[in-house]
Amino acid sequence: MVHGGLTVVVPVWDDYVRWLSDCVESILRQRQEVDLEVLVVDNASSAPILLDDARLLRLEDRCSVGAARNAGLDAVTTEFVAFADADDLFPSGYFRFAVDRLRVRPGVVAVGMRPVALDDSTGIERPFAWPTDGAIKAARRSRRLLAVRGLLMEPSIVMSGSVFRAEALRQAGGYSDLSYGEDANLALLLPFLGDVELHYSPNRRYRIHSGSLARQTPERVVLEATYADARRRLLHHSQVPLWAKALLPWIRRYHNRRIQNALTGVEQRKVL
Repeated sequence: MVHGGLTVVVPVWDDYVRWLSDCVESILRQRQEVDLEVLVVDNASSAPILLDDARLLRLEDRCSVGAARNAGLDAVTTEFVAFADADDLFPSGYFRFAVDRLRVRPGVVAVGMRPVALDDSTGIERPFAWPTDGAIKAARRSRRLLAVRGLLMEPSIVMSGSVFRAEALRQAGGYSDLSYGEDANLALLLPFLGDVELHYSPNRRYRIHSGSLARQTPERVVLEATYADARRRLLHHSQVPLWAKALLPWIRRYHNRRIQNALTGVEQRKVL
């Protein structure tokens, strides 16, 4: 049975466990503001995780980040769902803001906010690069404009920390079975399913540390698999219109250029 609350899913394993308690605490402090629960997905950590105030789903075998997120989505019984990383911190009022937006606008499938990057070694904060000003403006103008940005793999919807209608994520097919780009490949489908709201605030803190994915450069084979999966999902999803599917040959060439640029250092992440 589905009820109208919010589930925040936090996949975690091994080294990321050290950040988990701060993340969960920052979420649970908001229970007075919104009906929510935390579901921690233990992705086969070497030492089992013990928690008092959160549901725990332990996976016996290590799987991709996307598969771990999907295991959490399968266990969600609430109307709304959010996904967090163990190194996220959420301010008071964060989830109430997003849930209120979803409740007053039934056609909206996702509410996302721009995070703040917090350097864990220095304590310095700075705005995250995504979603860009262009993405936020596009979301306010039209679904199609945001969808086109997704086709170009321009980071628009930051999945971690965004709040969704759980059914919309299921209709989109859930996360890709990948550990890199699994969220982006789901995000690109959302504008085809409904409206997406993007806001400059409130801001979650994304803690940047030595193990952060933001500081890692994927290999060519990983990038190629990610882009190929994106095109496959666009081709086979029934809600993607023919005009978008007709662009796929051109999009493939564009993706190949992006891969080459990323590997030669022309295209750099702007997180820090």
